[in-house]
Amino acid sequence: MARGTVRVLITAGPTREYLDPVRFISNPSSGLMGILVARACLRRGWSVCLVAGPTGVRPPKGCRVVRVETADQMRREVLRLLPSCDAVVMAAAVTDWKPAARRRLKMKRKQRWLLPLVPTPDILAEVARNRNRDQYVIGFALETHRMVAHAREKMVKKDVDCIVANTPAFFGKGRDGQAAIISAGRTRLYPRASKAQIASRVAALIAERFPSRKSPARN
Repeated sequence: MARGTVRVLITAGPTREYLDPVRFISNPSSGLMGILVARACLRRGWSVCLVAGPTGVRPPKGCRVVRVETADQMRREVLRLLPSCDAVVMAAAVTDWKPAARRRLKMKRKQRWLLPLVPTPDILAEVARNRNRDQYVIGFALETHRMVAHAREKMVKKDVDCIVANTPAFFGKGRDGQAAIISAGRTRLYPRASKAQIASRVAALIAERFPSRKSPARN
């Protein structure tokens, strides 16, 4: 690999889990956080691949974009691309559950519907299990309470290098909120931060992990 080059794999946006042909389970993620991380990495001259769920935010020019819709699709693409990257930033808000069975036909409103759900794949855990020792993995955790404690537990349980924790205030475009960046032996708290600030810090952490491959930031 050429000096100054870091290959970064980033996930962004929500996923959708279909109940029938027209209805799905999802969340309010805009995808902006992952896209801002991609932009911050591109400014450093790095190679960026963005695996993006349904999002209305336009990805930055210069990055490869792989479009997905469901958690299973995101899992497949992330694991396929994992061997060819140096750093992984799992910023997507993957839907945690999906229907046990998807209906082939649209359900009528008059029908009673009891909906069994099953967990979607734990993509971050699979990335951690399948990475090599030189790859740097950053996960994200949205917490409604005990943000730092729960995020640190997730970091240890998933066996990743760093967790970016935030609150539901970050959902949507351009919102500020409370955040924390947690790694082994270090916790940085941000009582009120923008997504752009957190994205810039994530890129800085990757640069610290690969100091011999740093390149000057580009405008």
